[in-house]
Amino acid sequence: MTETNTVPVQYIGRRESFRDHLFGTGLTFTQGQTRALPVDVARKFLRHADQFAQAGAEDAPQAPVTEPVLTDDGTREALEKAALEQQEAAAKENQLQDMYVTIAHMPKDALIEFARNNYRQELDKSKKLGELRDQVRGFVDQFGMVG
Repeated sequence: MTETNTVPVQYIGRRESFRDHLFGTGLTFTQGQTRALPVDVARKFLRHADQFAQAGAEDAPQAPVTEPVLTDDGTREALEKAALEQQEAAAKENQLQDMYVTIAHMPKDALIEFARNNYRQELDKSKKLGELRDQVRGFVDQFGMVG
Protein backbone atom coordinates (compact mmCIF):
# COMPACT_ATOMS: atom_id res chain seq x y z
CA MET A 1 0.00 0.00 0.00
CA THR A 2 2.80 2.42 0.73
CA GLU A 3 5.82 3.23 -1.37
CA THR A 4 9.22 2.03 -0.19
CA ASN A 5 10.46 5.56 0.56
CA THR A 6 7.48 6.48 2.73
CA VAL A 7 6.51 5.74 6.31
CA PRO A 8 2.89 5.36 7.43
CA VAL A 9 2.24 7.94 10.16
CA GLN A 10 -0.96 7.88 12.21
CA TYR A 11 -2.39 10.83 14.12
CA ILE A 12 -3.19 9.70 17.68
CA GLY A 13 -3.56 13.09 19.33
CA ARG A 14 -6.39 14.20 21.60
CA ARG A 15 -7.94 16.72 19.24
CA GLU A 16 -10.40 15.80 16.53
CA SER A 17 -8.10 17.23 13.85
CA PHE A 18 -4.55 18.53 13.49
CA ARG A 19 -3.08 21.01 11.01
CA ASP A 20 0.69 21.21 10.68
CA HIS A 21 2.18 24.67 10.96
CA LEU A 22 5.46 23.72 12.62
CA PHE A 23 7.09 21.73 9.82
CA GLY A 24 5.69 23.77 6.92
CA THR A 25 3.86 20.91 5.27
CA GLY A 26 0.32 22.26 5.68
CA LEU A 27 -0.96 18.70 6.13
CA THR A 28 -4.16 18.09 8.05
CA PHE A 29 -4.92 14.93 9.98
CA THR A 30 -8.16 13.72 11.49
CA GLN A 31 -8.27 11.50 14.56
CA GLY A 32 -6.86 8.08 13.63
CA GLN A 33 -5.95 9.06 10.08
CA THR A 34 -2.82 7.51 8.60
CA ARG A 35 -0.77 9.16 5.87
CA ALA A 36 2.17 7.79 3.93
CA LEU A 37 4.85 10.45 4.43
CA PRO A 38 8.37 10.70 3.03
CA VAL A 39 10.96 9.42 5.50
CA ASP A 40 12.41 12.84 6.39
CA VAL A 41 8.97 14.36 7.02
CA ALA A 42 7.75 11.29 8.92
CA ARG A 43 10.78 11.47 11.21
CA LYS A 44 9.80 15.02 12.21
CA PHE A 45 6.23 14.03 12.99
CA LEU A 46 7.21 10.87 14.87
CA ARG A 47 9.33 12.92 17.29
CA HIS A 48 6.03 13.91 18.87
CA ALA A 49 5.04 10.52 20.24
CA ASP A 50 2.04 11.96 22.09
CA GLN A 51 0.43 12.95 18.79
CA PHE A 52 1.86 10.65 16.11
CA ALA A 53 2.80 7.00 15.82
CA GLN A 54 4.11 4.85 13.06
CA ALA A 55 1.15 2.86 11.80
CA GLY A 56 1.63 -0.86 12.32
CA ALA A 57 4.15 -0.50 15.15
CA GLU A 58 3.23 -2.87 17.99
CA ASP A 59 4.25 -0.53 20.81
CA ALA A 60 2.41 2.48 19.39
CA PRO A 61 -0.72 3.67 21.19
CA GLN A 62 -3.68 2.92 19.01
CA ALA A 63 -6.41 5.34 18.10
CA PRO A 64 -9.54 4.06 16.42
CA VAL A 65 -8.67 3.57 12.77
CA THR A 66 -11.07 5.53 10.64
CA GLU A 67 -9.13 5.64 7.37
CA PRO A 68 -6.67 3.23 5.79
CA VAL A 69 -3.33 4.39 4.40
CA LEU A 70 -4.04 5.79 0.97
CA THR A 71 -1.41 6.43 -1.63
CA ASP A 72 -3.55 9.13 -3.28
CA ASP A 73 -4.88 11.03 -0.26
CA GLY A 74 -3.50 14.43 -1.24
CA THR A 75 -0.36 14.09 0.87
CA ARG A 76 2.03 14.36 -2.05
CA GLU A 77 0.22 17.39 -3.50
CA ALA A 78 0.15 19.14 -0.11
CA LEU A 79 3.87 18.50 0.42
CA GLU A 80 4.70 19.76 -3.07
CA LYS A 81 2.59 22.87 -2.53
CA ALA A 82 4.30 23.57 0.81
CA ALA A 83 7.74 23.10 -0.76
CA LEU A 84 6.84 25.49 -3.58
CA GLU A 85 5.61 28.11 -1.10
CA GLN A 86 8.83 27.77 0.90
CA GLN A 87 10.90 28.20 -2.26
CA GLU A 88 8.94 31.31 -3.25
CA ALA A 89 9.36 32.79 0.23
CA ALA A 90 13.09 32.05 0.15
CA ALA A 91 13.42 33.64 -3.30
CA LYS A 92 11.58 36.75 -2.10
CA GLU A 93 13.80 36.96 0.98
CA ASN A 94 16.90 36.62 -1.21
CA GLN A 95 15.68 39.45 -3.44
CA LEU A 96 15.15 41.62 -0.38
CA GLN A 97 18.63 40.85 0.92
CA ASP A 98 20.09 41.65 -2.51
CA MET A 99 18.28 45.00 -2.43
CA TYR A 100 19.75 45.75 1.00
CA VAL A 101 23.25 44.90 -0.24
CA THR A 102 22.75 47.16 -3.26
CA ILE A 103 21.59 50.01 -1.03
CA ALA A 104 24.58 49.48 1.27
CA HIS A 105 26.94 50.08 -1.66
CA MET A 106 25.16 53.07 -3.23
CA PRO A 107 26.77 56.49 -3.05
CA LYS A 108 24.79 59.48 -1.77
CA ASP A 109 23.64 60.74 -5.20
CA ALA A 110 22.47 57.26 -6.23
CA LEU A 111 20.47 56.88 -3.01
CA ILE A 112 18.73 60.21 -3.57
CA GLU A 113 17.92 59.30 -7.18
CA PHE A 114 16.77 55.79 -6.19
CA ALA A 115 14.38 57.19 -3.56
CA ARG A 116 13.05 59.80 -6.00
CA ASN A 117 12.53 57.39 -8.91
CA ASN A 118 11.19 54.38 -7.03
CA TYR A 119 9.44 55.80 -3.98
CA ARG A 120 8.76 59.42 -5.02
CA GLN A 121 10.49 60.63 -1.90
CA GLU A 122 12.84 63.60 -1.77
CA LEU A 123 15.83 63.06 0.53
CA ASP A 124 17.84 65.80 2.17
CA LYS A 125 21.23 65.88 0.46
CA SER A 126 22.83 67.45 3.53
CA LYS A 127 22.29 64.30 5.63
CA LYS A 128 25.08 61.82 6.18
CA LEU A 129 25.39 58.79 3.90
CA GLY A 130 24.47 56.35 6.69
CA GLU A 131 21.30 58.26 7.51
CA LEU A 132 20.26 58.26 3.84
CA ARG A 133 20.86 54.52 3.58
CA ASP A 134 18.73 53.96 6.69
CA GLN A 135 15.97 56.09 5.18
CA VAL A 136 16.01 54.19 1.89
CA ARG A 137 16.02 50.84 3.71
CA GLY A 138 13.00 52.15 5.62
CA PHE A 139 11.24 52.85 2.31
CA VAL A 140 11.94 49.30 1.18
CA ASP A 141 10.57 47.94 4.47
CA GLN A 142 7.53 50.21 4.46
CA PHE A 143 6.53 50.16 0.78
CA GLY A 144 8.13 46.96 -0.44
CA MET A 145 10.62 46.39 -3.21
CA VAL A 146 10.18 48.29 -6.46
CA GLY A 147 12.33 48.72 -9.49
